[in-house]
Amino acid sequence: MLPRCFFAIALLFLTLLPARLTHASDSFELAIFTVDVTIPVGHPCMGGGIAPASKVAQPLLAKGFVLTGGEKPFVVVCFDWCEIRGSAFEDWRKGLAEECGTDPQRVLITSTHVHDAPVMDPEAEQLLRDAEKSGAWKNLAAPDPKARIQLASVCWPDFNRICIQRVRAAVKEALAKKKRVTHFGMGRAEVKEVASNRRYLTPDGKVMYNRMSRTADPVTRDADVGTIDPWLRTLSFWDGETPCVRCTVMRCIP
Repeated sequence: MLPRCFFAIALLFLTLLPARLTHASDSFELAIFTVDVTIPVGHPCMGGGIAPASKVAQPLLAKGFVLTGGEKPFVVVCFDWCEIRGSAFEDWRKGLAEECGTDPQRVLITSTHVHDAPVMDPEAEQLLRDAEKSGAWKNLAAPDPKARIQLASVCWPDFNRICIQRVRAAVKEALAKKKRVTHFGMGRAEVKEVASNRRYLTPDGKVMYNRMSRTADPVTRDADVGTIDPWLRTLSFWDGETPCVRCTVMRCIP
């Protein structure tokens, strides 16, 4: 998703560039925003795959920009969340498109896939709540009637809706103070000793698939890196010699 984000923005700007050169009245502008989208204490992390949030050690942010100057604005937002799925993904695109006067197809939503963060999946959450109502978990102890979420939980959909409104407000404010864009830049650098292919070969030629985000076994950890995309890519926007924003992407799971 992230490399596609990079190339989509670059291709869009390259497509719009001739219009900038042939129509002096046209201009490209950026609206830049950063919003706190930290989950509340108690919210599930990684879709319930690990313990829920017990404290806030570092805020989770949504960082993005709106690029105007073409046919319709183009929006990019990256979340310090694990994943955004299903109707939550569509709600984000629709909400930001409405705020920016563009189409949902021109809104790119992505996440850094950190694990101490939410997986926003309203449909999965509803399946759990339906199972709870039907008594599908009869073998479990009776839940605390005062608990906000009675049994297992993937996410809190109402918090996702709150965040959409929060980011929309920040986008509206950013659009009122856009920055001019005159140039863009592209660059890349190879990153070493960070990423590796989860699949690897043992010295005797056996295919293994047990190299995960945290691997303590030195043999597994030190096996050949395998086929990966090792490049850190950056797309930057400038006003003359003044940098406006840079979008940096890399294929890597934490």
